[in-house]
Amino acid sequence: MRAPEPLLSPQQYAYWQAVKRLTWRILGVWIVLILGAVLFAPVSEAVLFGVPLSYWIISGALLVSFLGLVVCYAWTMDRLDGQQNSTPTKAMTNNRAEAGDTHENQLRGSDASRH
Repeated sequence: MRAPEPLLSPQQYAYWQAVKRLTWRILGVWIVLILGAVLFAPVSEAVLFGVPLSYWIISGALLVSFLGLVVCYAWTMDRLDGQQNSTPTKAMTNNRAEAGDTHENQLRGSDASRH
């Protein structure tokens, strides 16, 4: 009986570790921003629509910071994916109908005359 094939190659394992590390860091920054805004934000006396003005300023700043974190995550993931996609993954090779089949051929199906 053969030993089972490992689920992830060392390169794929390193990729997923980097993805998890990035995700936890982004989540940590987001939590720190929220807690910092809630705990250390000065409460102003000015009121706008029945809500303190500081609430409006903080909520706008948190929204902009969230969008910045999303952009940072997308940019970093794009770089990681670019490094990872230099070699085909097991899922990409297993999805091929035949050796040398490309994704474009899969979408069209085996009969190219239908289109």
